[in-house]
Amino acid sequence: MHWRRLSPNFLSALFLVLFAGIACLRLVYCAQLPVNTGDLPRHLYYGLYTAKMGLPAAGHSLAGLNSSLAGVAWSDLPYNYPVIALLFFTAIAKLSPTMFFAKLALTLIEAANTLLIFQFSRQRWLALLYWASPISIWWASHEGQFEPLQNLFVLGALLALKEKKGLAFTLLALAIQVKVTAIFFVPYFLFAARRETLKNLLSTLGDFIIGFAPTVLAACYYPVFAQVFSTTGTMAYNPYYWNVLKPGIFGWNPTWLVLFDECATYGMLLLLLILAAKQKNAVNYLAPVCFILFCKVSPLCQFWYFAVFMPFLLPVSNPRERLLLFALTPLLDISSLVEIVSGPFGYTVGDYYQGLTAFVKHVI
Repeated sequence: MHWRRLSPNFLSALFLVLFAGIACLRLVYCAQLPVNTGDLPRHLYYGLYTAKMGLPAAGHSLAGLNSSLAGVAWSDLPYNYPVIALLFFTAIAKLSPTMFFAKLALTLIEAANTLLIFQFSRQRWLALLYWASPISIWWASHEGQFEPLQNLFVLGALLALKEKKGLAFTLLALAIQVKVTAIFFVPYFLFAARRETLKNLLSTLGDFIIGFAPTVLAACYYPVFAQVFSTTGTMAYNPYYWNVLKPGIFGWNPTWLVLFDECATYGMLLLLLILAAKQKNAVNYLAPVCFILFCKVSPLCQFWYFAVFMPFLLPVSNPRERLLLFALTPLLDISSLVEIVSGPFGYTVGDYYQGLTAFVKHVI
């Protein structure tokens, strides 16, 4: 049966059934313990200590704050993520300092992001591809990685860009303070503002600068800039690294996965360049191209980084091309799909966790 011959009512019902089914899977994963990463407890511990001590807590290692937390991932380092991420987990810790609630909050943010993608594109199947992304389902709903928070600010910025450029630049600044990779959107946003009067352009850039007020404030209490950029010196691990002749950087990844990741990332990069070459406004493709290149050359990259990739594709103006790129994005992290289908594999944290709420017993 041809897709276009299906009735609108049937397609709407199919959309709702698929959305609900994915929501159920995500909720099940929210109620399960993380198996691949130990980042979520660390974020929540810092949220609890920040709620009690204020921003200076982020300048200390967890082991320094409480010796019983020495077994937490990266407990020997101070908090090395931007300040909006810290404030988010501080709010989560105040409301309900549990891994379940943190993952539920991130899942609800992904639901909001799905709606924002529909509002931006008016393509419900594009939005469903985002909601159904194995990268998001596994790494956000199951493991509690906070890439959805960056996407929330990015999508808000993209929606505001046409009519409220000052707000758009402010939201982009906030996105950069969740994950620095949102900075790859800056050229596209500047291009979108190129026809503004000098007065409006200066006002917009002023809004962008004002948007970094949280980081400026945080810098008065702990060395936020130094800590954010300290991560790359702590380890060399990148399953997407450009040089396959440097096996040490691929860590535990088996040969088949390394080769698949290389083919997927280089293939996506080539496709983006081909599509960009056909367009007058190639700047629409600059953000995703820069992101792929970053993931190829950075000494530190993780599978879940690609949970932010779909919003980078939204400036692509051709709806069919955008739909194709969204559909291909899960190939950039095939490991998440494998884990959903067949269960955890590769690097796992073992029996570290005792329960979804057990870790809070160590705090304060």
